[in-house]
Amino acid sequence: MKLVLTLILLFVSIDLVGQVRPRPKERKVNSLIEQGGGEITSQTSEIRSVFRRIEKGLLDGAVADIADEFADQVAVQMSGVEAGTYSSIQAGALLQSFLSSRKPASFSFSRTSETSPIVFATGRLYYVHRGSKESVQVYVSLAQQNGRWVIVQFNMY
Repeated sequence: MKLVLTLILLFVSIDLVGQVRPRPKERKVNSLIEQGGGEITSQTSEIRSVFRRIEKGLLDGAVADIADEFADQVAVQMSGVEAGTYSSIQAGALLQSFLSSRKPASFSFSRTSETSPIVFATGRLYYVHRGSKESVQVYVSLAQQNGRWVIVQFNMY
């Protein structure tokens, strides 16, 4: 008799477990549509524009174009230069000095992060120096300053 009651309870509990409905999952908000997609798209567009100007400036050796993108204070790390925080004018002069003896051959950012709080891009700059082709890894980090995206960190190693 106990065996029959156990079997009945087992079948009833299995049936009840099968009828339990899972909790509805929290609906994920589509950030582009429901969280002010225009603002995010505009921000991403502005960030990409800064990265494109940096790419073009490095490839053309046009330091003035890149210097316009520097923040008031920029953390700089380059070969042959003491790592530190420099003013935008000093950072531009350091970059000019680096590129003055090197002819850029190719450059593009291979990886980017366009979402706050960490906005960065990295890529490899190939150049000719004293007749041989060499390269450096370029890392650029952006932050908002006075309502625009500017370079706050510039590394070439």
